[in-house]
Amino acid sequence: MSSRQRKSVNTEAKETKSEFAPSLKAQTGKTWGRDRAFDSVALQKLPQFTWDGLKIYALWLSFQAILYAVLPAKIGYGQQTPAGYILPYKVNGLLAWFITHTLYLVGAFYFNWWDASIIHDNWGSLLIAACIYGYSLTFFSYAKAYIMPSHPEDRKFSGSFIYDLLMGIEMNPRFGKYWDFKLFHNGRPGIIAWTLINLSFAAAQYNQIGEYDL
Repeated sequence: MSSRQRKSVNTEAKETKSEFAPSLKAQTGKTWGRDRAFDSVALQKLPQFTWDGLKIYALWLSFQAILYAVLPAKIGYGQQTPAGYILPYKVNGLLAWFITHTLYLVGAFYFNWWDASIIHDNWGSLLIAACIYGYSLTFFSYAKAYIMPSHPEDRKFSGSFIYDLLMGIEMNPRFGKYWDFKLFHNGRPGIIAWTLINLSFAAAQYNQIGEYDL
């Protein structure tokens, strides 16, 4: 190959490379660029905060708190605590479950107050609201154990801030005689919501594809 031919080939290769480089850069930037990757995950995949979600969660907690406080209940008693207390508990969870689900179904299908898929439609923002409330309750319970403990003799201090914060200092934090933190938060906002979540997601599936699979 002559020197002139080599020069021509090298020139064509450089031109081809220069034409290809911007296209490759654009493609890799679009596919792997940090900004686009972050936007794709953070803005499209992760849950987003909304005021509607926060309002729904606040109403849910308030409604369950009212049912817990006012519904007729049998009084059960727990095991004796290390300090010798035998604590009473209001047992009305099943009645609260029936009232909650009746209101959900009647409100969705008779009065049209909300869509049956309301939990599904606000799922991400409800998760964020639950996290906000959960962390707030954690710090509140930690402070309460120091400032206004229900039974000071039943507190347990480990000496570790992290351990005491996450595991709790009071064995049975309460407001008054019957308002037990553990019974309410384990048995009402969470467990009662399980079947509502199933129903709401089934309704969303029916809205999307015209059938549901339980």
